[in-house]
Amino acid sequence: MEEINQYQRIIPVNEFFKLILDIPDWRGSYGEEIERIVQKPELVEELEAYRQPVKTEQERYQPFVRMLNRIISLASPSHGNKLEMSFARNDPTIILGSAASRKPDTFGGDKGAFNDQSREVEAMAEKGPSGNSLHWSEICTFIEFKLLHHSLLSAPDTTKSSRARPSKSKSVSGGRGTGDASSSSTTPAPPTNRVFRSARAGGAAPVTTGPASGTRSKSKSASGTTHVPSSAIPAPRVGPSSGTKHSIPKHSTPKSTSRTPETSLVSGHPSNNGSGVGASGSSKAQTTSTTIKETPETQCASYALELLSHGGLRTHVIAALVTDDSIELLYYDRSIIIKSEPFNFITNQEQFVAWVIGMIRLDAAGWGFDPVIPHVRRYKDIETTGVISKSLHNGSTMKLELGWELRIQDTIFNAHCIIGRGTMVFLVEVEGAPDSMGKRLGRKVIVKLSNPAETRPSEIKIVADARNYAKRSKKHRWVLKHLPLFLHHEDRAPGRVQGALFDHFGDSYEMRVPRAIIMEQLFPITQLTGAASVAPVYRDIVR
Repeated sequence: MEEINQYQRIIPVNEFFKLILDIPDWRGSYGEEIERIVQKPELVEELEAYRQPVKTEQERYQPFVRMLNRIISLASPSHGNKLEMSFARNDPTIILGSAASRKPDTFGGDKGAFNDQSREVEAMAEKGPSGNSLHWSEICTFIEFKLLHHSLLSAPDTTKSSRARPSKSKSVSGGRGTGDASSSSTTPAPPTNRVFRSARAGGAAPVTTGPASGTRSKSKSASGTTHVPSSAIPAPRVGPSSGTKHSIPKHSTPKSTSRTPETSLVSGHPSNNGSGVGASGSSKAQTTSTTIKETPETQCASYALELLSHGGLRTHVIAALVTDDSIELLYYDRSIIIKSEPFNFITNQEQFVAWVIGMIRLDAAGWGFDPVIPHVRRYKDIETTGVISKSLHNGSTMKLELGWELRIQDTIFNAHCIIGRGTMVFLVEVEGAPDSMGKRLGRKVIVKLSNPAETRPSEIKIVADARNYAKRSKKHRWVLKHLPLFLHHEDRAPGRVQGALFDHFGDSYEMRVPRAIIMEQLFPITQLTGAASVAPVYRDIVR
């Protein structure tokens, strides 16, 4: 929980609508339609059904799902349900594609997630998609629940209970003079230490050089809006960003050591095949020692962790936490965790409907799916839980600038983290290339995708400097034979949401650069067997 609070910011609901859902003025844009929807007898009936007494939290799932789907059906087609979104129950079915054995209560997905009779919304009302488990790549969003009151017919407003939950995060409004000053308070900027980051987020993967390609427009920043040529592109550092003006808190050792990777988000780790429990498991997090009770915030963060790590190539995750009749809207990306102030959706139905309309307006990029790799909507090859699907993207075509077309053969490395670079390394086959790289057609190369901070130099600059230095020094010229060869590299503009967050929070939001590097395929030293080939390598290492 402490790690979450270090990166978490709380903002007003209307700011969440503006920044994340791209609805600056929901009353002005959709006021009349929202009024029409909330007066519909069908929705009134669904809301009343949700308020009825329940014995367990699970009894709340389907009534809430029906409310969401009812609003979607009543919304005007002019909003364009771009992904044909629907919501359904998932619990108690474990999501496929990672070793975490996680099972969010409910989920939202596009039409590809509801692909047969077992995936119909009402068919999943009792046991979720039992026997036809979802993969993380099929989930656009999740909604988690917490039960405080068994009946909402006369229960107190649980938005007060939600606010009362212990949290060190402070409410924040516009960092650049935006938002309602009366509802804001000061908060420290997200720290730049490596808590919540993958230990190898930068990856030590081999990388290769070539001319800079394309242009990149940065969001408003002190450095201006320019494309940086390859000779001047900054390079990664092991330590925190030097451009930050904030102090770096020390990484404290957790009091409990019984936390497993499934329940701890502190130390990210590369994804490797692992074992887990079957889809019929009963706990939301499997532990091998003392069970640690998770907070709702930790549970939600754990789902976001799996979506960012195993749900396809993603820039961010949008979700929600429901506590009885109140809801908090959630957002996660590589630099920040955002939670809205809670609001009561029974007494504030207009805002609730506006939230649903905002969601169905989102396209794949709005939900965080990076267009560099096509969104994989259905993955049928994994039939067991607790195993990381390293072949999720196999066969997908990645298109980069200058005519590069690369068919993915395998995932070599996949960072497991929320905050950090989120590095992914792929083995690909070249199906298209610029004329100068025609000899590479049909051959295998490596592609590294990552999201380094704008303030950090890149490995391209480091290698270029090392190469130039070695060329000028006869003593160190031997290094030229050991530097990686970059075939192509490009920086893309950050997404709309990330740009909006930087404008809102200012320098306290660490802007990241989506970067792609194509490099020659290198091989591990362990493949050398003969003494004649091993000896010169070791000699170069210790030289």
